[in-house]
Amino acid sequence: MPPATADSAEPDTELRRRQRAFGYTFEDLTTILHPMGLSGAEPIGSMGLDTPLAVFSEQPQPLFNYFKQLFAQVSNPPVDAIREELVTSIDTLLGAHGNVLADGPEQCRLLHLDSVVVGEDTLSRIGSLDRPGLKARTLDTVYGPVGEKGALARAMDDLFDQVDAALADECTILVLSDRAADSVRAPMPALLAVAGVHHHLIRSGQRLACGLIADTGEALDVHSVACLLGYGAQAICPYLAFDSIRALGTAGELNAHSPDDALAKYVKALEKGVLKIMSKMGISTARS
Repeated sequence: MPPATADSAEPDTELRRRQRAFGYTFEDLTTILHPMGLSGAEPIGSMGLDTPLAVFSEQPQPLFNYFKQLFAQVSNPPVDAIREELVTSIDTLLGAHGNVLADGPEQCRLLHLDSVVVGEDTLSRIGSLDRPGLKARTLDTVYGPVGEKGALARAMDDLFDQVDAALADECTILVLSDRAADSVRAPMPALLAVAGVHHHLIRSGQRLACGLIADTGEALDVHSVACLLGYGAQAICPYLAFDSIRALGTAGELNAHSPDDALAKYVKALEKGVLKIMSKMGISTARS
């Protein structure tokens, strides 16, 4: 194998930099992403999870970690998502739902997605929508300077102003994206950004006027995707996890799976995991 050149090493260096920025660890790559890209299923762990609660940790923790429970507290039998496949669905609708009591063609101006997990090609097509009733806009969820007191709170208020301006411009799909994070601006916690916008829209009486997509490098496992769905997102694009899976496939760490095959297995694992959580909660559709 020829020695790596500066050009060939640069993408890996950039990927590592972004992984560090979003809090990825070696364990995330080896015990979560690697098994999902390899087998197409969520990795199996022990029943007795004894990891301390995030609130007691002295290390920085993703906001998702504060929403984990240490043991199963409900023993109700789950919905059988496999045998009741006809009534179980993870598809989603994006757009302005309008008055649910009215019946007319304008009520049908919604974008249907087969899954709550969207790829980057699909997200790119969604982001370019600009037609009556279906208009998308991407809003950056980054803030800075990071060390300045109150910077995150001010950035959230600015994000809410951008949301209001987008709705005034008749946008019906909002993409909350942290791709603009760099050495100066840090990404907002994706769960905070989604939940903040979701509740801002509820307070202003406009929640049904648009759909929300979380385009984030922070989400990497089933738990994080489920949290984003539970707090207001209709779809999620975990772009940094996609890049990490591609890198594992390119490096030959996924048993000769091509990067595309590994990505398909990873998405399948996320979808199956979301269905599992829905089943335990007793709901049959992601929109519920």
